[in-house]
Amino acid sequence: MCSHLIAMIVMLPAGQAADTFGKTNAQILEMGLDNWSKFYAAHAGDSTAASVTASGLYGDLAYERNSRLIRGRKRSEAKRLGQIRKMLEDFGGSVMQLGYRASGGGTMWNQMSAGSYAEAEDTLYRILRPAGFPAAKPRVVSDVSKALAKFRPQIEHWSKDDGVSPEDQKMAKQYFAETTALYLKIAAAAAHFDRHTSDRILGYCLDQVNVLVDL
Repeated sequence: MCSHLIAMIVMLPAGQAADTFGKTNAQILEMGLDNWSKFYAAHAGDSTAASVTASGLYGDLAYERNSRLIRGRKRSEAKRLGQIRKMLEDFGGSVMQLGYRASGGGTMWNQMSAGSYAEAEDTLYRILRPAGFPAAKPRVVSDVSKALAKFRPQIEHWSKDDGVSPEDQKMAKQYFAETTALYLKIAAAAAHFDRHTSDRILGYCLDQVNVLVDL
């Protein structure tokens, strides 16, 4: 499961896999994250634990699928794809930590973090296998930069009355700086890919930051 889940890790008994309610790994991936999550909730309930398990399972299956596809590429291309995958996961994790600290925490961030991990792998799959997917919306580097700038004042706006401690505010500022730095690295890396791939990469980053903007 993703390395950046914030507070809660869903632990299953040793040797016990998550119940897929009759769906094979291939069927889960074919359903896509949204439909799989709805299916899982209908059978396991809509608790935080169930939501994290559903997204984490989907993300792990997508990770394995993408890894197989990457191994089939030329060594130099595989290396670049592996690097951008790591950047996306790190960025998503930093955004979730930023939101968690800036808002004073809450179990919703466990669900959102697990979803971020799965979405990063879906983004990578659309880069690896673009056929069959609609073209990504054109994105430019400033789209994400503007979204980050829009969110920045919110860190100061939330206060102790909102459940945000001085320590949380301090950590939020640190994660904002980290998130911004990670994005600059991603933007630089995206510039070396074709426009289709660049739009996918920047689109993922914008979607993650908009989670914060929409709070």
